Amino acid sequence: RALILKEPRAATCTATTDLITLSVDSDTFKTVMGSLGSLVMKKTDRRTLLGVEFFQTAALDESDIGALVNRIKDEDFSNNKIIFVEGKKIPAAMYFVREGKVELTKKGDANFTQII
Repeated sequence: RALILKEPRAATCTATTDLITLSVDSDTFKTVMGSLGSLVMKKTDRRTLLGVEFFQTAALDESDIGALVNRIKDEDFSNNKIIFVEGKKIPAAMYFVREGKVELTKKGDANFTQII
């Protein structure tokens, strides 16, 4: 994942003897392997969907889940950008937070704010 997504390394690797390694830098890897990064992301998206109770209990087979995963797209929002407003009609969509935080607010008798 560190090579493909440029994430921090998940472990430390230390030589315990003299050694020679083979290495491929990220740009070369992407040039040769193509869109492997998107395959890793789709696998992560699939796990995310299957972590939601609705998708666990729905009568969906592997091809249904695959079709849904293939239609997921990332949307970037800047800090303090309102994504949707309570009571306003917008096209129906389901959002999963891949990175960052959101604040959800609900108006009512007991006005409250929940930060996720």
